[in-house]
Amino acid sequence: MTEVLPGEHAAETGMRDGDIIVRYDGQDIESAEGFEEMTIATEGRGEPITLVVIRDDDVVQLKASPGRLGLVVYTIP
Repeated sequence: MTEVLPGEHAAETGMRDGDIIVRYDGQDIESAEGFEEMTIATEGRGEPITLVVIRDDDVVQLKASPGRLGLVVYTIP
């Protein structure tokens, strides 16, 4: 589950509060900690990554620059 920080990259990519991130750059998201590790690992890479999020009942794909997005991320049990 996400909380988008105003003025950060996540807001520019179209992410919204409450989006559930399920994939980052082709990899499944298992936890908030795993997501953080993935963003750090891709930081500085030139090509965009694809985020797959669940928003309400829809699956949404978003393109973003790799690295930190400016989100508060919570693991959903």
